[in-house]
Amino acid sequence: EDSEMEQACVEAFDTDGDGKLTFYEAASVKDMSRLDLEGKNITSFAEFYHFTNATLPDDLFARTGIKRMFFHLHQPVSSGKRTFMNCTGLTDVNMGWKLTVQDQAFMGCTGLKNVDASVCGESAFEGCTGLETVVQDSYTVPKRAFKNCSSLYYVQFSGGIPTDSYIGEEAFFGCTSLESINLPEFIVEI
Repeated sequence: EDSEMEQACVEAFDTDGDGKLTFYEAASVKDMSRLDLEGKNITSFAEFYHFTNATLPDDLFARTGIKRMFFHLHQPVSSGKRTFMNCTGLTDVNMGWKLTVQDQAFMGCTGLKNVDASVCGESAFEGCTGLETVVQDSYTVPKRAFKNCSSLYYVQFSGGIPTDSYIGEEAFFGCTSLESINLPEFIVEI
């Protein structure tokens, strides 16, 4: 979908040297750290779901112009730290099956509206001022996970292992649109 993203993937992962990236080549990638996006104007990575064994490294899309990211329906994946940090144009993240969100992964993504993920990293969505709804696939919310998400008005806990869960320090600090949260009984510490 994005020609610059396509070229970056071919440069990093075309193992047979034919100038194209096959489904087989994409599926065999485990380490995406060879992907060099510096100075590129990436707007979409709709084809990430072809990289069925890959995880996203730290800082991969940080400060790029990415607007859309798609994960496959049954592709459990983990973001790296700061993977999308300050991607202010990012509005559409189809998180598919389950995205495990690490420290500062989406921090400062002011265009992001809705999240359905397992947020386990500190400051994961801190400063996402456009964020309105969160479906948290865990009963734990880490420190500063949604700090200063001033448009956040809805939070739902949808799953995870119900044992000794907690709400971390300043998890919802500055969420001025959030009037209430229905806390599950499994949360033992705030």
